[in-house]
Amino acid sequence: MIKYVRDDSVCAPAVAWLITEGNDQDIATICGWLQEQRTPIEAILNTAGGLLIRGFTHLKTATDFEQAITTLAPNLRDYVSGASPRRVVKDKIMTSTEAPPPWSIPIHQEMAYIKNPPDRIAFFCEYPATTGGESVLCDMHSLIAKIRPDVKARFCQHGYRIRRTLASPAVVDNKPGIQKTWTEAFATTDKSVVEQTVAANDWVMQWLDDDSLQIWQDVIPTMMTHPVSGKTAWYSLVQIYNPAASLAWMARDGRTEDYQRFAVAMEQHPELLDNIFYGNGDVIADEDAVHIANVILEAEVKVLLAATDLLLLDNMLIGHGRRPYAGERRILVALIDVPEFKQVK
Repeated sequence: MIKYVRDDSVCAPAVAWLITEGNDQDIATICGWLQEQRTPIEAILNTAGGLLIRGFTHLKTATDFEQAITTLAPNLRDYVSGASPRRVVKDKIMTSTEAPPPWSIPIHQEMAYIKNPPDRIAFFCEYPATTGGESVLCDMHSLIAKIRPDVKARFCQHGYRIRRTLASPAVVDNKPGIQKTWTEAFATTDKSVVEQTVAANDWVMQWLDDDSLQIWQDVIPTMMTHPVSGKTAWYSLVQIYNPAASLAWMARDGRTEDYQRFAVAMEQHPELLDNIFYGNGDVIADEDAVHIANVILEAEVKVLLAATDLLLLDNMLIGHGRRPYAGERRILVALIDVPEFKQVK
């Protein structure tokens, strides 16, 4: 018998189910219980936007995580063209973003720079950090009311578009900020494969002189409507990709060397940096970008995941990020498609 209590104070805005009986059930029993709970879990994800399930002692490994998550969501996806550094652990189970421990990761919605991002994302904590490393969540529906109306209007008029510079392996160490090669992003060393993927997605690209790839991705609306709940959610990555916001991020983290390198690149080699523009190609004012980054920062809620925690998030309604940490930390991730959502969209 598996029983739980609901505690909305543990990780608001997400809901928490704390297992009180049956904590030591085996993975087969856990999966059977999850199957029985699919309807209430779906209802929570479509309204509150997130659910933390805490207390199963036999939910330990990547294989356990894969079995549990595919019971609830069989349509997992890969991370081809993704921006974050991460590694595949098993099939479509990956590590969370492998940014260095002293870095925070600002709140964001996963792969929000493409027209067809994951509908949901699941996190599994194998073991938390020794110090810090809290996950941070943000209610992206409530965020809308906190953004200045004039800033909101400018973003909503044209949407936004990311320009990414993916370095070649030979020069990746020269790039300030997030370092990811195009060979890693597209899981190939064959330029023709990259070009085919870009063409299939109607993106715009060019190869730079140093063999790096510059790519303009989709034009994305700044507010989205959830296909089930009908809630609107703020949907923007300006807090990560605008250079001024990135510089402020490095300052908050105390990353002095990164800050100095990035500041020099902003002045001397802006083409090396990722950037974000309005959908019509106009430059986003630094003041507007920093305003949004600060509003998001103030709305963050910290959640310290414990070993065996399973956190399910709707990728539109709740943004996620991470605080800096020390020691070992291992969080696994699964990206989820919900076919019913695609039909509505």
